[in-house]
Amino acid sequence: MTYCEEIHPVPPEDSWVVPLDIIEREISPPYVDPSKPERRRYKRCRGVGESFSTRKNKCSVYRDFDHKRTTCPNRNTP
Repeated sequence: MTYCEEIHPVPPEDSWVVPLDIIEREISPPYVDPSKPERRRYKRCRGVGESFSTRKNKCSVYRDFDHKRTTCPNRNTP
């Protein structure tokens, strides 16, 4: 991969020319409301070529593939 223009390296930090008003400026961290939860996590979107899982739920009580233990129709029967 190439670039159409030259990329110049950044000089060392001690050779930078920074104005005095910027050096003296105090920067405070962003406000974070403590009552709000952290950012919401989203599931990754699958790509075009990726297939979905074909795994089926299996009931651990009756070993049936139509449902799982929490939704088992025979759960309360002995």
